[in-house]
Amino acid sequence: MSKKTSSITEAQKFTNEHNFGIFNNVTPDELRRDIEARINNSLAVHQGEDTNFCWAAAITSILWEDDPRGLAAAVIDLYNDGIFNYESVVAKSTQEVRKAVDSYVFYDNDGLTNVVDQMLFMTLAEEDRYRGWINRFNRDYDPGDEGRILRNWAGRTFKPIEKLYRHFGYDLMSFGTDLGNDGNFDFYRASEKYIQSYHIILYVNAKQFKGMKQNSLHASHYLRLMGITEKQGENITLEYWDYGQSKPVTMSIEEFNDCVYGIFALNKPENNA
Repeated sequence: MSKKTSSITEAQKFTNEHNFGIFNNVTPDELRRDIEARINNSLAVHQGEDTNFCWAAAITSILWEDDPRGLAAAVIDLYNDGIFNYESVVAKSTQEVRKAVDSYVFYDNDGLTNVVDQMLFMTLAEEDRYRGWINRFNRDYDPGDEGRILRNWAGRTFKPIEKLYRHFGYDLMSFGTDLGNDGNFDFYRASEKYIQSYHIILYVNAKQFKGMKQNSLHASHYLRLMGITEKQGENITLEYWDYGQSKPVTMSIEEFNDCVYGIFALNKPENNA
């Protein structure tokens, strides 16, 4: 993605001029409403409670910011034809996925209420090209798979997401692993270097970011790093984004490097204008 390809006004105009079709639970008015909600507020993208869609929430919030018209067009095609096609990403929705969108599956999920988010997350999660080792035992969607840990369907490991983000058309700098930082890569220095010119997505073992008492065995969460707001000695205060909002967290540089297992730096379109 070399430049910002559309404005919010262009995206709204494009959405209002098109008719819709294949996700039976979603009416045209609902789709227009929720596309417009994302065009107007990209940072409101929410992965939902008890789901494993953090990787999809992070990248789609960036896409709504960088290319609202292009993403709106791809969503409309997905709704019409069941296929999401954007840059090099091609993902086909299955009948089971289409039935789940805007159904009882999400009725009690206060976070994941936007039907466009549901369509995108579910369709991307069903695409074989972006599956990893944790998905090998569950490749076909059944209701409840959104947040299942054992027989994981929706969660994603580092390598498949590296491929997905690159296929979305970004110039990408990435480094990481699923099972820990061996100390040979300084994730804090990389974040500090790229934060001004790049969108930063971190792949983390979520202890410091989710208030967990101990680390899990592998990285378990994707989030956006929005800024490094303060540094005092070896302590840093960060602003990060997940679950539809930005929030601060303070930790030491050592703790940061200990809980970050991967970094994706996606070049902002304006840098290539």
